[in-house]
Amino acid sequence: MKLHHFHVAAGALFLLICVSIAPLCAKEGSTTPWPSFRGINARGIAENQNLPREWNPTTGENILWKRELPGLGHASPIVWGNKVFIVTAISSRQESKIDLDSYHTNPDDDLSPHSFRVLCFDLDSGKTLWESVAHEGIPQVKRHPKSTQANSTPVTNGSQLVVLFGAEGLYCYDMEGKQLWRKDVGYLDPGFFEDPTLQYGHASSPILYEDLVILQADRSKESFVAAYRLSDGSLAWKTNRSDFPSWSTPGIYQPKIGQAELIANGGKFIIGYDPKTGKELWRFASETNGTIPSPVFFEDLVILGASQPLFALRAGGRGNISETDPSAEGKPSFVAWTSTRAGSYIPTPLLDRSNLYLCHHSAILSLYDATSGERRSRRRLKGSQTGYRVTASPVAADGILYVCTEQGTVFLIGCDDKLTEIGENHLGEAILATPAISGGRLLIRSERHLFCIGKTR
Repeated sequence: MKLHHFHVAAGALFLLICVSIAPLCAKEGSTTPWPSFRGINARGIAENQNLPREWNPTTGENILWKRELPGLGHASPIVWGNKVFIVTAISSRQESKIDLDSYHTNPDDDLSPHSFRVLCFDLDSGKTLWESVAHEGIPQVKRHPKSTQANSTPVTNGSQLVVLFGAEGLYCYDMEGKQLWRKDVGYLDPGFFEDPTLQYGHASSPILYEDLVILQADRSKESFVAAYRLSDGSLAWKTNRSDFPSWSTPGIYQPKIGQAELIANGGKFIIGYDPKTGKELWRFASETNGTIPSPVFFEDLVILGASQPLFALRAGGRGNISETDPSAEGKPSFVAWTSTRAGSYIPTPLLDRSNLYLCHHSAILSLYDATSGERRSRRRLKGSQTGYRVTASPVAADGILYVCTEQGTVFLIGCDDKLTEIGENHLGEAILATPAISGGRLLIRSERHLFCIGKTR
């Protein structure tokens, strides 16, 4: 943590005291950025953070700051340097809220004018550094009652900040809040695949690859994946997709040597593209209907799925890799393993070396071997209540998993074979956004607030 600027007029004695206590004010924890959904390379892991194991929003214990957020949003916070970025959509209806008990149901009817905003806070103090109104108007697409109009997590490279508000457009800012460009990306209306009239809202987040912003837009019809130039928002390439609506954020498989692959999870197919051109490299018939989790990578494996099953595919394929290879004893040659018991429905799995942690929406946490697909451990998160549900993806720091429930409880689970429960903390508000970790801080977005959790001194 940088020392605060001191007023020379305060006198030499005051300056001497402040300098003498500087080591006590130094930030514990790596300041490695958390620049996108699930951090660097979407791994969901931070090291050397020294986070507290207990906190209490009522007493303030280990709550460094708490900011009320206007409107609603399930987008995660991201961090670069001392800046925290988050997006929100503010309805002109005072009673706007999320409904945790809604599933396959009619969309929310709130089509009142909204203000779509980008907020930037100071990581140390929570002070607002800047705020920008990206767009104002009636949303073009309805949302699921459990969802919001600000679901896509921003992404940054430290110079530019890219924000997606679904059908309201793609925006790029500099780090001080100046809007650099805006791009209309079309009508993004994913919903229940059996009924296109049930609009549930866009949720896939933009990702960066070299000088490109890449979007996966699976919608009711004419789905696509596209790349826009980071410099000015112009279209670099666009590839049509024929798939069910989905909400999965794509990922980049980057081998040490060879072809990078853009992996897009889908209801009918898992597809690998060339991220530079959009050319389809391979496809695998998954037939999992609506998908939400993002891909994760281990060595040469691409691991992904939805509810069930879970697939581990070998990267580097070409063409239809779901076709049977006779030399592979009746199995598709690019399928390393499948597990009909594994799946998470909503949360993205977390990989720590060869340990694959899956948390199902029904609050069942499982540990699998990423190499073989063998399940090594399983437990239900019970805590002090029952009936937990999990939408946020788990994240980890220093050997501890942080699993946030919709009911506002955060479980701390050891990254061990027994999935040892270390503790549980309660924030008292619904949590559906995936947390961020940077600078010895755990940043959790609840329904109405952004909490910054760290060791108080």
